[in-house]
Amino acid sequence: MNDDVSRDTGAPRRTPRGVSSVKTGQLLATAFTALFILIGLSSGLDEDSAEVVTLFVLFGYAVACVLVAWWRPAIGALSLALAGVALAVFFAVVGAHDRVLLALIFGGPYLLCAILLWYGMSRLSRA
Repeated sequence: MNDDVSRDTGAPRRTPRGVSSVKTGQLLATAFTALFILIGLSSGLDEDSAEVVTLFVLFGYAVACVLVAWWRPAIGALSLALAGVALAVFFAVVGAHDRVLLALIFGGPYLLCAILLWYGMSRLSRA
């Protein structure tokens, strides 16, 4: 009976990590595309390049948060939440007409994964 319970409670911990890993893969693809665009437009760098560099730093932080979430779920839940808030604030400040949509698309999945990971850990600690 205890073996069945441990198998059932293991899945909530893995699901948020997998979702955040998929989102991080999407962000890495976006970052590499932006890098090629930045290299192509490097002849005339201006203040937009600061936004791109900030975006790369935030993407790197998000990747590190996903790795931490796989390694230590308790710290990972907090770091994923911070990455989600940081990305949401960045896109809310930088975005033009689609601020809310951009903040939800880029920050929302990390916040959702942090909540799911925290919820799964709290269920495991009660068991």
